[in-house]
Amino acid sequence: MDKHGQPVISDKYNAQMLVASIAKLNGFVYAPDAEAFWKQGKSQENSYIYVTTEYLTAAQLDEIQRDLQEWERLLICSPAFDIGLGKRYDNIDVRKIPQSVLAKCEYGVEDYNLNIVNPPELDEEDWDDVEQ
Repeated sequence: MDKHGQPVISDKYNAQMLVASIAKLNGFVYAPDAEAFWKQGKSQENSYIYVTTEYLTAAQLDEIQRDLQEWERLLICSPAFDIGLGKRYDNIDVRKIPQSVLAKCEYGVEDYNLNIVNPPELDEEDWDDVEQ
């Protein structure tokens, strides 16, 4: 839940599996912060990841930026977002969650075969800053 009580991961997905998978695929360790909803994983000392299945708007990104310290870096992964968000702030990157990863984390899927120990290689275009 974000600080307004809104879900950041749709209930159609296994939230822990999705966040852990996206974190691993991007070189982060799944480690949710109890205080900041957008700190779901950590890479280096001041580098965090936030995964959401909701559409990310510029207003939402601006709100997160206000909470982010200038020495912290954040990678946000979302299936869809406003064009250009990945270039809005120097310390925030925004990437599209590949549909192939989302599909593996849906509830009711018979084959949960997303290997997060040895994750599949994804093409750079799978993570491009483009809104669908």
